[in-house]
Amino acid sequence: MYFSGTAPQYRESEELSRRQRQLAHAMAGLSPRERDVIAERRLKDDPTTLEDLSTKYNISRERIRQIEVRAFEKLQKAMKGLALEDERRARDARMIEQPRALAAPKADGAASR
Repeated sequence: MYFSGTAPQYRESEELSRRQRQLAHAMAGLSPRERDVIAERRLKDDPTTLEDLSTKYNISRERIRQIEVRAFEKLQKAMKGLALEDERRARDARMIEQPRALAAPKADGAASR
């Protein structure tokens, strides 16, 4: 069938978009310096060195490493919370979409007695 490969690609694209939104939301919870350190150390193909960041911020390499670790932990916690929230919303949406079984009146007239 012509469209057989479309659904998985769409789901992958949708998943990527969802994760990018979650990351942007989680990054907003970091301080500007934490965001910069994470972006420079974890989100680049060629990460900036601890030495370069320590020079930029005029602090030690060890302090940059500590900021990176703490910021990454914050991101993980925020991402986990956002993923749980998304799962809850999806579950709630599915519950709303499911048709509710309505009690049908009995055909033998028992309900009218």
